[in-house]
Amino acid sequence: MKKRIKNPEKDICIDFVFNVQPILLKIGLFLMVLLVVIQAMHCFHFFQDILRPSYHIKENSSTSNIAFNYGIVSFTANIENDDILIVKVNGIPVERIEKNKPAIVYVSPIDILEIDATKAKGTYEVTIDTEPVSFLPENYIKSIIVHGKLYRLPPLY
Repeated sequence: MKKRIKNPEKDICIDFVFNVQPILLKIGLFLMVLLVVIQAMHCFHFFQDILRPSYHIKENSSTSNIAFNYGIVSFTANIENDDILIVKVNGIPVERIEKNKPAIVYVSPIDILEIDATKAKGTYEVTIDTEPVSFLPENYIKSIIVHGKLYRLPPLY
């Protein structure tokens, strides 16, 4: 049998990896454990209530005893199938306006409503209707014509 000849350059590299960088191995192990813990928490819906936006209301909660001051605003438009109109609340896309189907948005008194028509190819008339709440007027119906821009709505109160 032949004796095995060691490569001294390779030994230096192995020594460097295992002797000089144990702190990096510990940091990597810590990050892996942290990732597994966060994934397990996400799997059991631990972050569901923390990450929910303030304007979102759970579907299974009863609307008769909501402690928050929310109002309902609906947007309707007769648009073509390939065009996109999006309702934004405080700059965050919330609902997409579809053909002959109202887009219902929950708003609070301090929310800013916008209609994003930047991806729309045609001109559309959007009808805004509100249900009466303490901060929304009764029988509020307004029509706005949108085409290719971002429209910020004036305050509804």
